[in-house]
Amino acid sequence: MRTIGALLGFFGLNASVWTQGTAFTYQGYLRQSGNPVNASHDFQFSLWTAVSGGSQVGATQTLTNVPVQNGLFTVSLDFGAVWDGSEPRRGSKSSHLARKLL
Repeated sequence: MRTIGALLGFFGLNASVWTQGTAFTYQGYLRQSGNPVNASHDFQFSLWTAVSGGSQVGATQTLTNVPVQNGLFTVSLDFGAVWDGSEPRRGSKSSHLARKLL
């Protein structure tokens, strides 16, 4: 009986690894007039195929009332299956993840 339970537990763990979702966590830093922000803000995030002249991929993610402390904020984004899961390059010319403060 213990062997069957261990095998079921093993297969259960593997199934959860294989069914990972498309959501990811994005952390950013927000300044206003050179100073870190300390207030809640509304954001829009979008995914693009190129830095300039590209096409938007997936829907725009709108998040309201996001807390920002000492300029730092963390949000969960999910563009669905249109994003391949590669890490966006923040702070460089090759960044394809655009964010807009509303």
